[in-house]
Amino acid sequence: MPNREDEDALVSLAFALHTNPGAYALLLGAGVSAPAIKSAWRVLEDLCGRLALLHEGHDVDDPISWYQETYGREVRYGPVIEQVALLPTERQRLLADYFIASPDEIDAGQKVPTPAHHAIARLVASGSVRVIVTMNFDRLMEQALREAGIEPTVIASAADAEAMAPLHTLSCCVIHLHGDFMSPTSMLNTDTELGTYDDRIATVLHQVLREYGLVVAGWSAEHDTALRNAVAAHYPDRYTLTWIEPSNQGHLAAELLALKRGVLLRATADDAFVRIAEAVHSLATRNARHPLTVPVAVETAKRELGGGRVAISVHDTLGQAFADLHAHPDFTLPDYQSADAYGGYDAMFERTDEAARLPAALVSTLAYWGDSASDGWWLTELPRFATQRHVGGSTAVIKLRHVAGVALLYSAGIAAVAARRWSLLRDLFELTAPDPYNGGRRRLTSLLSPDNAYFALRGGGAAVYPRIGRRLEEHLGLGRERLDDAWQKFEILRLSHLALKEEIGPRQLAEFETLNTAVVQAESALEATRKAGRADADDRLALDQARAAYQRAVVENGQHRNPGCVHVVSADSGFHSHRSPVAEQLANEVDAEGETHPFVAAGLFGRPTRAVHAIRLVSAGIGRAGASRAWDLAEDGVIPHAVWLDIDEIPDLYI
Repeated sequence: MPNREDEDALVSLAFALHTNPGAYALLLGAGVSAPAIKSAWRVLEDLCGRLALLHEGHDVDDPISWYQETYGREVRYGPVIEQVALLPTERQRLLADYFIASPDEIDAGQKVPTPAHHAIARLVASGSVRVIVTMNFDRLMEQALREAGIEPTVIASAADAEAMAPLHTLSCCVIHLHGDFMSPTSMLNTDTELGTYDDRIATVLHQVLREYGLVVAGWSAEHDTALRNAVAAHYPDRYTLTWIEPSNQGHLAAELLALKRGVLLRATADDAFVRIAEAVHSLATRNARHPLTVPVAVETAKRELGGGRVAISVHDTLGQAFADLHAHPDFTLPDYQSADAYGGYDAMFERTDEAARLPAALVSTLAYWGDSASDGWWLTELPRFATQRHVGGSTAVIKLRHVAGVALLYSAGIAAVAARRWSLLRDLFELTAPDPYNGGRRRLTSLLSPDNAYFALRGGGAAVYPRIGRRLEEHLGLGRERLDDAWQKFEILRLSHLALKEEIGPRQLAEFETLNTAVVQAESALEATRKAGRADADDRLALDQARAAYQRAVVENGQHRNPGCVHVVSADSGFHSHRSPVAEQLANEVDAEGETHPFVAAGLFGRPTRAVHAIRLVSAGIGRAGASRAWDLAEDGVIPHAVWLDIDEIPDLYI
């Protein structure tokens, strides 16, 4: 898992490639091809071993040393290949065995393009990259490009460099800086060979370094004196140099990176380029802002809120973020008849979700670390995202504002629960917006329910948690367990508050109160009988009957309530009767603590008994949905003891 610094470097590079298509060149070393092809030095070592076998009749321990001692000169590709294979056709065939896969090797996944090669080909196909400089002798990069339908211009020798068209006119150019196996005499490998380049190659290299940003991967910089010197002398400060390296750099590479004030991205070439290609594709799909805007804004907000003074810049940043979100183009379309004219609903959803990321991140930060003063900066904005225009057309398109509203409401509500800011949660739950269908006003917690806002998206309400949960975990620094606990409590309190305010009528409440009073009276009678030392069988029976009557009323009413696809656990509480463990715990706490319970004291529900009734009703509804889901997820006749209502995994605490 990359750390924050590496993640920032990766998304910053992806954004640079997306917003400056064709402005960056790639410099690829042996590490990019190493998973598939022997390194150039290993190939040379193997060739020397073959030559030693011809002369000595047996293998030698150190073929390179043997060659130098035997011939009294530095080992180089040209002379070694000429000695091992006399004819040019034999030399081609000899080298092809190292670099071209046989049918069996292809089946085994050997000598074929790596994930990095394919990801780079995707970047070229998108127009993000046009120039690739490689130090590798293989042609895996060209193979990956052709498999992607791209025919590159290949520069593999000084003669090729001299005859090439102007670089800026080429849609894709692969420059083999050290030659390639198709031209053995062009292959450079030793320190001496790599000390200088032919003037024609050097001219092209210097042009690339002066005119393009540079992304380096798979290069140690240990032996390439001419290339190190060229980067040091010709690479400007105009673009950030990004160096992809999975482990610690050697001192020469580290010195060069420091000299150019570059950025180190700790990752393998495969992992980095795959993730960069995915990020660039995502940015292109969403037409998104710079991804670093969100984490930088969140960290700034935390820092200012912790400074003990009015966080003016946070207030201004939030105000601008809301202004930008209100101006989101998909909210004010000239035609609401169909989403096809705007790229389809999924694309519109992604653009809206992306547009809401920054304000939602700031709202969650303020809800967690802020106070009543900072709450006023954003609370009144939320109802505006629960409204919809009175126009004809596709309901999904008309209700796009609700997608942003869900991100804002859930980010604020779950952060408030995690911080135990019950007064803020009360204020959130009391927010209302016009009801477009029935007139009057409805609470945001109903209008912005997951199923209501995400109804047109594949997966519906189940898509809320994977999207918003990951962001909250990051912005608030919560672990998965704390996040899940806060999320469940938010959903249960949201549904319970709605039940009291909009669903449970006075007659039903009166019935619950009467039945609950009967339980309390039965408990008192039993306690009095026991204190008096009399037989208590009748009182125990009366208490059991009173509790059963109350429970029956709760179950009968609660099971008719559909909680929707919410992120809550339902577990078997005995006799195949499911309930929400978190809801039952909350109800028991309120029942025991009464007026002193924190969210009751904050005025979230009014009388404690009302809170208990509503929470138990919600628990029964969750239980009914959970029991049905458990049957759906049964495998080989084994029914899971507990399930999430929205995701297909067994809760860790109930395995």
